[in-house]
Amino acid sequence: MVSDDSNQLRGCPIDHSKMPPASSSPPSGCPIDHSKMQASQASPAPPAQQPSGCPIDHTKLAQAKAAGCPIDHTQMSQSSPSPSPSVSPESAPLRGWEGLMARLEHQAQQIQRQGAREKQQQGFEQIDPRNMMPVIPNKPTSADSDVLLSTSREHSTIPKTGSDEVWVYPSPQQFYNALLRKDKDPEADHMDATVYVHNWVNEQTWKGIMKWEEMHNKECPNPTLTRFVGKSDDLSLRARYNSLFTHLGRPFDRHDWFVDRCGEQVRYIIDYYDDQTLDDDIQVTIDTRPAPDSLSNIWDRIKRPFWLIWKQRQAAADTGSSPAPA
Repeated sequence: MVSDDSNQLRGCPIDHSKMPPASSSPPSGCPIDHSKMQASQASPAPPAQQPSGCPIDHTKLAQAKAAGCPIDHTQMSQSSPSPSPSVSPESAPLRGWEGLMARLEHQAQQIQRQGAREKQQQGFEQIDPRNMMPVIPNKPTSADSDVLLSTSREHSTIPKTGSDEVWVYPSPQQFYNALLRKDKDPEADHMDATVYVHNWVNEQTWKGIMKWEEMHNKECPNPTLTRFVGKSDDLSLRARYNSLFTHLGRPFDRHDWFVDRCGEQVRYIIDYYDDQTLDDDIQVTIDTRPAPDSLSNIWDRIKRPFWLIWKQRQAAADTGSSPAPA
């Protein structure tokens, strides 16, 4: 076997003498046909090498630049336009937690509006702005249609602001319906007596207010009642004191009455106590005074004791100067 050092490489199993001449010799000991590799290297280079281990063709993600994301964002941008802001929460697709909360809030608003419409259709839910209380129907309700009480209403002596009329008390039927609405389980046989006590208490309340208004007779001889509000759960400071330190205890009710003093609105606080020490048939103590929410009311509360002393002296002087009745 003839030895040819220029063509035969020591240790290589390939007979390089039979191969066509190449521009350069392959590396020593390499079993690869480098002539074919050189031909393949002459072709244009492929695009950017794919990231190792990623199955996505990133040439399709140039616009979104979402490397590693398995979604073709170039197609999403064309097929999924952003929703219009005017789309309602029901028609708009849910988008995570915020979308779910938006739909729940929208449904809650619909339920609330529907409930408000249903309440407006019921007589109990028509609010009287003069006392912020529901208007009670003067007829038997569906809950107790077999209870038939008097529907006649008694007129009070309390003048109503803005008219020549007076306030009208509820009928026994209205009072019964009002107690039903409050789940009080009223007794129909006692309604006449209950209404009588209610009306008497209100008349005494107005008399108590008029005693305070006597100090303003010159400026306003005829005050009127504009409205009133029940606040049975809101204890006044005086009521708290009486509850702790007097025999009266906690008041069973409280009202705020708003009086029109010839154009000036004056708020009065009235606490009602169950007083067993009284000898009267109706054992109720009524504590009436101006609310301390204005300088005028505070001044009235300060000067009232002195004004009462002056009034008593004036009455005694008038009695002493007048002849005794025959």
